[in-house]
Amino acid sequence: MEKQELDTSWFDLKKYEGLKDLDLQGWLNQIRVRIWARALNEDSRFSRLIKNTPIVQEICSLDVDAQKYPFNTNSVKSIPAKDIWFHTSVSNSPLNEVWRYCEKDRFKKSLTKEQNDLIEMPLNLLFRQMLPRAFFFNANGCDNYVSVDLTATDEQIMNDFKIWLTEYRKFADYPALQKKDSTKPLKEIGEKEFKQWRENRILPYLDLTIIEKCENKTLRKETLFKLIFPDDKSCLNPEEKLKKTVKPLANWFLSSETISAIKFQLAKEKESKKSQG
Repeated sequence: MEKQELDTSWFDLKKYEGLKDLDLQGWLNQIRVRIWARALNEDSRFSRLIKNTPIVQEICSLDVDAQKYPFNTNSVKSIPAKDIWFHTSVSNSPLNEVWRYCEKDRFKKSLTKEQNDLIEMPLNLLFRQMLPRAFFFNANGCDNYVSVDLTATDEQIMNDFKIWLTEYRKFADYPALQKKDSTKPLKEIGEKEFKQWRENRILPYLDLTIIEKCENKTLRKETLFKLIFPDDKSCLNPEEKLKKTVKPLANWFLSSETISAIKFQLAKEKESKKSQG
């Protein structure tokens, strides 16, 4: 059955004029909303936000404030309760099937080998297997949930963690930074990037393409181009511009590299303000 044309009556380029006033945190909020909307890929509060109020001021964050507890750092932190809750509360999550298997196992009901393998799988590997990568915000794809027995000695914990880290990286294909890159700073995100995102209409492009998929409709490239670049009469090949300029920028905009760079800068700014205060 042929897909229907996407109704774009909700789209208004004027709604994006406020992008010129966004700071680093503001841009991070926009990235997160698009990540969730694209990952859920259906009508959700995120897709409704995009259609009604595309410049989102504030959203619920899954980040742990590393400064709230003295033992949290940028790369190692205790997992907050809301992280666990979130993954069990999304109504349409592919993981819900696994939670049902866990419930069956709790009441000693028989499971197939495949079902048992799923509930015994390390949580992080389960996430990677069953959820879209876009669900996760950090550079490696998702935070890793690890149990630590604090009754063991520090020496044993350190030795065991080194083994776990080395073997898990190999098993899950998460390569470590090479020594020569270990002190290399993350790309700075600033006004140059903000301007590039605004001028190439990255958010309008993402919003239209995300809603197109969420509603299972179709949007012709020519129509898409006219909606986000209504005043560009000089472009000879609109489809080429979308494919070679806008789309790659949009993918980079939502990438873990961009998110990590922004989060790192925000953490540095917060630490700087704290030391000055």
